[in-house]
Amino acid sequence: MNTSFTDDSASKDPPSGRLFGAAAGGPSIELRGVTLGYDGTAILRDVNLSIPKGGSLAVIGPSGHGKSTFLKAIAGLIDPVAGLVLVEGQDLRSLPSRRRATLLRRMG
Repeated sequence: MNTSFTDDSASKDPPSGRLFGAAAGGPSIELRGVTLGYDGTAILRDVNLSIPKGGSLAVIGPSGHGKSTFLKAIAGLIDPVAGLVLVEGQDLRSLPSRRRATLLRRMG
């Protein structure tokens, strides 16, 4: 499954509320072809996502379908099996721990 999400809120009416939000001016986040899994079993496959600075995203779904895994990858707590997680255009895996921590604090 190839899931792509983009924020096209500029062309639509804004939502009445936000369930999950990045701090205004926080870093941009991008996932490119990310596959996540445990013990050789893929949980999410080929995820493509772009959240612009100040954007927001709600993650909903049934129990056991990868929501926490997805958020852990964005936070840099787990590495994807394949693909890239970019924060401000930088691959989280390649950043020194202090730089990664600084970026993650700015996520809000």
